[in-house]
Amino acid sequence: MRKVWLVLALFGVLAFLACDQAWGNEWSKAYGGISSDRGRCVYPTSDGGYVVVGTTNSFSSSDDVWLLKLSANGTVEWAKSYGGSGTEEGYAVQQTSDGGYIVAGLTFVSSSYHVWVLKLSETGAIEWEKILEKTGSFTKPLSIQETEDGGFVLATYTYSAGTSNDVLVMKLTATGSVEWERKFGTSNYDIAQAIHQTSDGGYVVAGYTAWPTGWTQKVFLLKLAANGTLQWVRAYENGSNSYLAYSVRQTSDGGYIVAGEINNNGGAWVAKFTDNGTIEWSRRYGNGEATDVKQTPDGGFIVVGNDVGDAFLLKLDRLGNVEWARMLGGSGAFASASGFSVQLTSDGGYVVAGMTNAFGAGGSDVWVIKVDASGSIAGCFYLVDRSVSASNEPLSPLDLGSNFSSTIVTSISDSLGISPQDTSVTETLRCRSVTYELMLSVTGSGVVTSTPSGLSCPEGCTARFNKDTEVRLTAQPEDGWTFAGWGGDCASCGQADTCILHMLADRNCTAEFEVLGPVDRDTDGVPDSEEAEIGDGNGDGMADEVQSHVASLKAADTGQGVTLASEADEPLREVQAIPVTEVKDRPARVVFPYGFFRFKVEAVGTGAEAQMRVYLPYDPRIQGYWKKNVRTGAWENIAVGVRHDARQGKTIVEFALRDGGPFDEDGGSNGEILDVGGPGYEVEAVPAIEGWRVWFVVLGTMALGLWWMRRHRTLGSQ
Repeated sequence: MRKVWLVLALFGVLAFLACDQAWGNEWSKAYGGISSDRGRCVYPTSDGGYVVVGTTNSFSSSDDVWLLKLSANGTVEWAKSYGGSGTEEGYAVQQTSDGGYIVAGLTFVSSSYHVWVLKLSETGAIEWEKILEKTGSFTKPLSIQETEDGGFVLATYTYSAGTSNDVLVMKLTATGSVEWERKFGTSNYDIAQAIHQTSDGGYVVAGYTAWPTGWTQKVFLLKLAANGTLQWVRAYENGSNSYLAYSVRQTSDGGYIVAGEINNNGGAWVAKFTDNGTIEWSRRYGNGEATDVKQTPDGGFIVVGNDVGDAFLLKLDRLGNVEWARMLGGSGAFASASGFSVQLTSDGGYVVAGMTNAFGAGGSDVWVIKVDASGSIAGCFYLVDRSVSASNEPLSPLDLGSNFSSTIVTSISDSLGISPQDTSVTETLRCRSVTYELMLSVTGSGVVTSTPSGLSCPEGCTARFNKDTEVRLTAQPEDGWTFAGWGGDCASCGQADTCILHMLADRNCTAEFEVLGPVDRDTDGVPDSEEAEIGDGNGDGMADEVQSHVASLKAADTGQGVTLASEADEPLREVQAIPVTEVKDRPARVVFPYGFFRFKVEAVGTGAEAQMRVYLPYDPRIQGYWKKNVRTGAWENIAVGVRHDARQGKTIVEFALRDGGPFDEDGGSNGEILDVGGPGYEVEAVPAIEGWRVWFVVLGTMALGLWWMRRHRTLGSQ
């Protein structure tokens, strides 16, 4: 029976794996061989993938620089090792503007370590490689960057027998020749860990010094001009505590952000400085160390570091307050991971590189983890929140003064003369986010977008979202359309403009848009397009289509523009133009060249009077405004004034309507006046002719006609 259950359990696992192949963009992987491999730096590539540099001991008898090219989902596209018979280690990598890569590391030749720089093609082939600073020993380049002029700058430190460590900054041309090289330092040891080109074309260098005596380290910042000249140096201390800086970046406000540690794993430390090196804030975040920092688009910062055998990711706001913190390796069996490099990814997440011996192929493996914007991988249980609070860590300026010197030096360059070797890689997947598909179909004219981004239908109507993601769909109708409602898996959202889905499975939704009647923003009953075509009918300098007390429309019989306006700004509603022929009982002696108009005046005080004006094309025939008296049934001219302005091309008729009065068609004192009337002019009546006189004229005319016919016949016979 136990065997049966084992088979069934195995079948269930395989079925799950076969059905759930929708992987997301977040993952955690180890890469290695049979021995020890270590990741040091990761950099996003232009194709959406990543390049990782580190050191491998799995493919030769000594350490070699190891370069991995990964796809967006972490799959190895190629892997190459670079090294000779000695020890070579890789520390920094960046994709260059030509699509290739620049790598900084060290090599052990002539009984000492030296800077080794490699320029590689996009496939990892060596274009050139240079051994630099052969006169010193133990030069460890932890940072390299392509410069604006297409060259490269790197920061390291060097040691020569009988001397202390010194900061070493080297500027290379695009072909690897040394353009300039400078050493900086005190009489004690000085270590540079990071360099970054600044917006003025110069450079900022971060490191630490043991000056003046003892082993208490103080953080320093160097600001260099584009030619390497020292512009200023700032050092900072806090009593007996040691401060080590590992990463520096210029921030969007022109200042600098620095990450490091206090007292050898005594606390992760991050500090913000102004553009001249003045301290803005300095904070400690629990125990451990902060190894790299980058500014995020919201003005805050993302920090990677290590604490008690596990890597962590820390999101800070612009003032250094903790927004969230994640342990990336978890605890127990999933512990023992180190993170050294963090980068922002194009989808708003982060990628971290380091090393792990918690899982993988060998003693230790290169470790790369890609997380989302919240530092998570959907469905991965071992990424846990890190409880950490920020505490102020005050620093005081330390004046190095004349104790800090700058020296121009010259390197002796050489090459190692090696070729890259393709290597095998064992990929070990620790975790990957699960995604579900959201499909949307749209009918009518409108756009549906999603938050998080991914959908913009009808152009992009399918997207995948991480498991458990809350997706907000927003429907936006085009002009002249309205949103009618959701369907499918979104049906429960009804006609709301937004719909929220929890992605626990694949979803299929529909969104329907319907044609809207003509747009009428001022709700007077006349489409905006018609009012806009007529223009500013009452000449007040404002668009009639946005004024509820003004309505411009076309006369029903002539198509000419006519404007109605309430002088006290009472809103007009249900404004219509009516052809003359529709008003059967109109007065016979009045001509209505513009037809009739029906409208309602609202917000009139009960029993109050509304003063009205009608603006017509210039027409001197117009004598008034006729309405039917609802009490007597007679049509009357109620105009109180008619003005013909030939200069402005207008005829203006003024009249008054009283709520509940004899010319209010609804007949009640209710704060509304209903009007049907029109502008016109009277014509003279044709005089009436008495009946007997008509017959006299008719009979006389007939008799005269008969006489003429007989006379014509008599003359013809003669």
